[in-house]
Amino acid sequence: MKKNMTVDDLAVMIAKTLPTKDKMEGVKDEMRIGFREVNRRLGKIELRLEALEERMDEVERRLDKIEYSLISQQTKRIERLESELNRVKKFLPA
Repeated sequence: MKKNMTVDDLAVMIAKTLPTKDKMEGVKDEMRIGFREVNRRLGKIELRLEALEERMDEVERRLDKIEYSLISQQTKRIERLESELNRVKKFLPA
């Protein structure tokens, strides 16, 4: 290495380490391709999540129906038991 480095020498050294315009274009192209691939994959994930959400909505609707049915059945059973209990109470001394 020279003892007396000039500004021009330093500029040449720095220029050698910097990427060329062609290299930068190549990097840009690779990034575009990479981003396209990421966007494509994110689109697929989004579609799968939407399908999953629809399926979960259907499961929720079914569970609501089951819950309503069970509550209805239990309500009827309780009313019937209360009615029977009232009939039995009529025959017991106070």
